[in-house]
Parts: sequence; C-alpha cells; structure tokens
Amino acid sequence: MRWVQFFRWDRPGHGLVSPNEFIPVLEDTGLIVPVGEWVARTALMQRLSMQHTVPDSFVISVNVSSQELHTANYVNRIRALLEETGAHPDWLEIEITESGLVENGNTTLEQFFNLKSLGLKLSIDDFGTGYSSLSYLRQFPVDTLKIDQAFVREISHAQDALLIVKSIIGLAKAMNLSVVAEGVETLIQKRILSQEGCDEIQGYYFSRPLSVTALTKLLETPAPFSQLIDSHD
Repeated sequence: MRWVQFFRWDRPGHGLVSPNEFIPVLEDTGLIVPVGEWVARTALMQRLSMQHTVPDSFVISVNVSSQELHTANYVNRIRALLEETGAHPDWLEIEITESGLVENGNTTLEQFFNLKSLGLKLSIDDFGTGYSSLSYLRQFPVDTLKIDQAFVREISHAQDALLIVKSIIGLAKAMNLSVVAEGVETLIQKRILSQEGCDEIQGYYFSRPLSVTALTKLLETPAPFSQLIDSHD
C-alpha cells in the first residue's frame, strides 16, 4: 500500500496552485533542490507520525525531478534525512518519470543503485510515455512501474489503450515488478485493471487528494481503504 505525496501551494489570495504550474518555476530558478528536500523531510515526518496507525507496508511515494536526482550530494541528503527523522527506509519510495530516467542515463543509473543501497523503493512514473528503451528498464533497480493515466483513461473504450495497458502489466509481471495504474476514476476502469492483474490503483476513484488531517482521520476508522473501495462496487 502506498500513499503518493502531492503538494499544492496554497497561495494567499489565489487558493491552491497545481504542482504542474509551480514545479517548472522551481526548476528554472534552482529552488527545486531545497524545496524537494523539504518535501522529503515532511513526508518522512508524516509517515513517522502514522506508524501506530498504518501497517509497516504503508509506503510514501515522493516524486523527484531529474534535476534533484542529479545533484552531487542527493543520496547523502536522503541518507541524512533518514537519520534525522528516524524513519525506516522501507517507508519511502522515490518516483522519477520515464523521461527523467533516460536523462544523463549513466548518472541516473548510479544514483538509483546508491538509493537502492539505502533500502528505499524506486518507481518509474508515467510509464509508457517517455520513449525509453527496454534496455534501460533491464539495467535500473526499480520496484514499480506506474502506468501513465493517458492510457488508463481510455481503456474502457479504446482498444489500443487497453492493449498498451495489458502489455505494460505483462511486462511488469515478467520482470517481477509491481504495477500501479494512475488516474483511475471509474468503476469500469478499476474492474478492467483488476481483471488484467494490476496490483494497485491511484486516482479519484480511490480518493481525491487529502490533507494530512483528513487522511489521519480516515486511517483511524476500521478497515478504511477496504470500505472505501468496496462501497463503490
């Protein structure tokens, strides 16, 4: 079970701002590195506060830009955050997009192995849209493939999208990787993915983004996630 850490900027006078709007600005200004460190620290502290509420298998996934990943001391900073917070490495999953995976391939590969040595989980986000070759997938020590929502959105009425999703699930299974479908919004999508053997789903069908307070309240209810899913079936 994983919880994906999404941050929205609550800008005074403007309301919530999507990461799609402010992340490019952070990358252009170089602020993505300190902000990314703050995100990772906050996520680990939040996971630590939930350790008596959630099972040990509850993982927080943090999206990381390739710019962060390629800083010289990135792995050391993650190691320091684990030591600072006392969080277990198994609780943290680092996500990088498929396109980010192939940028500076050798450096990224080295960073992935270094992160893996810390005991973290690693996943490829938006898989199927980044045009990476399968040779990259064979080399990188990843745990999870996340199917891009552009394909998931179309699986109930577009045969080519369904075939791509089935192929990605089959590829993941053959390589002993877990597979997550992004952007699941309807019951029919959920049922198709379940029939095809997808391990987990992510999207509005499961839940809209929650604040830490709302998530904690949900987790304190009996069997929260099974009730949430079963109530829609």
